[in-house]
Amino acid sequence: MRIWTIQTEEAWRVAKETGRLKATKDHQDTTWPEAYAWMREQMVTRIGDPGNDEIAPLWGWTRWGPRKARPDLRKLRWNWAPEGDYVLIECDLPERSLLRSDFTTWHHVLNRWYVAVSEADDNAHAAIATGLGLKPGPGSLYERSPEDLRKIVRDSWLRIFDFDSLYPDYWGPISDRSTQACFWELRSDQVMSHKRFRAALPQSKAPR
Repeated sequence: MRIWTIQTEEAWRVAKETGRLKATKDHQDTTWPEAYAWMREQMVTRIGDPGNDEIAPLWGWTRWGPRKARPDLRKLRWNWAPEGDYVLIECDLPERSLLRSDFTTWHHVLNRWYVAVSEADDNAHAAIATGLGLKPGPGSLYERSPEDLRKIVRDSWLRIFDFDSLYPDYWGPISDRSTQACFWELRSDQVMSHKRFRAALPQSKAPR
């Protein structure tokens, strides 16, 4: 399957010198540790254990955006952080080695929100929270929820892997949604092309 991944110049150098690229937990964003740990658990369950607890997911896209599979560097260079030199790597990986998920609803996992399949489902979940006296306010709504409601939220996150469960009239057509993919390893013989670019946006101004 065709996939695009963005790596630092240093990671690209390592891949060329060693013939492969793997990530460790030291390379992982520390802003959302629970969400990244959850994604790693899903990878172990769905595509297999990498054999080392320190190995972290590599990330890429099988679809960058509406009607565009390949990331557009004309826009990307102004929206990638932190500022620095990167390489957009196009590669061909076995589909069985990838765990694909919906990029938009992945942000619900990051923020520990409920992933609704439709507007009606979203309203029904909000009504349950309201009935329990939970209202938006200081602190995480997830953390203030009872465990049974937290489990409902966690179970809903599995929908990010089931593209057909996310109603197009609520989330938009599948063809218009960005699809990310996680994998354990990239070998040099799987690389099809690469293109260097410089990100010009400082991290403090990066959109999240």
